[in-house]
Amino acid sequence: MRIQALLLSVSLLAAPAVAQEFKPRDHLELGRAMRTLFELQGKKDDSKAQQAVQDILVRVGKSGGVKDDVKALQLALKKTTDLHLAAYQSLELKNLKAEEIVKRDVPQSKPYQYAVRTPKDYKVSTGPYPLLIVVPGVKDSKPWDPELFLGAEMLESEYREGYLMLVIPMPEDMKLWNVGKAEGAKSGVELLMRSLADVRSLYSVDYDRVYLFGRDAGVETCLTVAGMFPHLFAGVVGKSGDSGAAVGDNLGNLPSLLVAAGAQATALEEKNKSAGFANCTLKPEATAADIAAWLKAHPRAANPSKVSLTPGSPIPNRVYWLEVPPVQGEPGIAVAASIDRATNSIQVTAKGVDQISLYFNDLLCDLDQPIKVTINGQTQEVVLPRSLELFLQLLSRQVCDPGRVYVAKYVFAVPR
Repeated sequence: MRIQALLLSVSLLAAPAVAQEFKPRDHLELGRAMRTLFELQGKKDDSKAQQAVQDILVRVGKSGGVKDDVKALQLALKKTTDLHLAAYQSLELKNLKAEEIVKRDVPQSKPYQYAVRTPKDYKVSTGPYPLLIVVPGVKDSKPWDPELFLGAEMLESEYREGYLMLVIPMPEDMKLWNVGKAEGAKSGVELLMRSLADVRSLYSVDYDRVYLFGRDAGVETCLTVAGMFPHLFAGVVGKSGDSGAAVGDNLGNLPSLLVAAGAQATALEEKNKSAGFANCTLKPEATAADIAAWLKAHPRAANPSKVSLTPGSPIPNRVYWLEVPPVQGEPGIAVAASIDRATNSIQVTAKGVDQISLYFNDLLCDLDQPIKVTINGQTQEVVLPRSLELFLQLLSRQVCDPGRVYVAKYVFAVPR
C-alpha cells in the first residue's frame, strides 16, 4: 500500500495533549472511506482512496486546534477506541431477516454448509450482536447437521434472545476435528475459522463478544481453536463433553466455563490454576441462565497487559500484541510478555526464538513517549510514531478487527 510521505514520516513529532474525540459522523465517514480503499486494493489505483482516509484523519486531528498535518494525524491515530468504531463502519453489512435460520456454504469447502440464526430483534442499525459459535458434537454416530441442530437444540431464550448463533459442520472423520489442516480433506478447525470469517463479513457481529460453545465432542474442538486464536474470542463454554487433548497453554486471557465435563477437564482446570491463570471454571450443574450470566460477565480482553505464547507448528505463532516467526515443531519454545503502561515499559522472556514482534496502540502504551523494552534482561528504548499505513494493512489483512487495532509495530532481536 502506498501512503504519502506524510504517513511514512517517522519523525519524533508527538501529538500535543489535546482532548479530542471523534464525532459519530467522523466514524461513519472514515469507515466508508476505508471501505472504498479496501475494495480497490489489488484492482485499481487506490492513491485517491488512500488520500481520502488520510485527509479525514488529519481534519479530525486539527479540529482540536492542531495546525501541523503530521501532528494532527498522530493525534487522530491516538484515539484507539474511535478507530475501533470507524473500523466497524468500514464493514458492508446487509439487513438480513430477524429470527431466521439460514444455511450457507462454507467458503472454499464444498459440500460443507454452516447454519446461522439471527435473534428476533436483529437489525444492523441496532447491532452489533454477540455471537455464539457452536460445535454440536454427534447424533446417531454422525456429526450434527447444523440446521437440524438449530431447530432442535439450545432452544432456551437465554441463547435465542440477543445472540447470533453460528453452528459449524464437522467432518465425519472425527480424527480431523482438532487439527489445523488435513491432507486432502477439510479439518474441523478450518471449517470453523472459514465459517466465522464469512459470518463476520455478512452479519453485525460484536467482535468483543464472540464465544466458542462446544457440545459433547465439540468441546475439545472449541478449546483447540481457542488455543490457536485466543485473541479472536471472549470465552469458551463446554457442555457435556471433555476437554480431550487440549492443554490451554495460550488461554491466559481467555476464560472457559466447563459444564458437566470429565476428568480431562479437571486436569485442564488444575493446569490452568498452576500456570497462574485461574480462569477455567468447572460448574457441573450450570443451567442456561448460569451460562448466559457467565457470557455477559466475560467480554473479550482485547488489549491484555500480560500475554503468553507456546507456539505450534506452524500456528499459533501470535497472540494479541505478541508474534514470533512460524516454527516447525521445535520443542521448548515459549514467550511471555507484560506491559506496564504507567511506566511505559515492557518485560519479555523468550526461549527458543531469535526474534519477536510487538504491536502497539495507545491503550497499551503511550506512543507519544519512549518505550522501554526489556528482553531476557537486556533493555532498549524505542520511539514509535503511529502509522496509518500499518493500521490499514493490518485491518485489510484481518490481522486486526473492529475491536482490536494497532498503529505501530517493532521487531526485536532476542538476546542470546
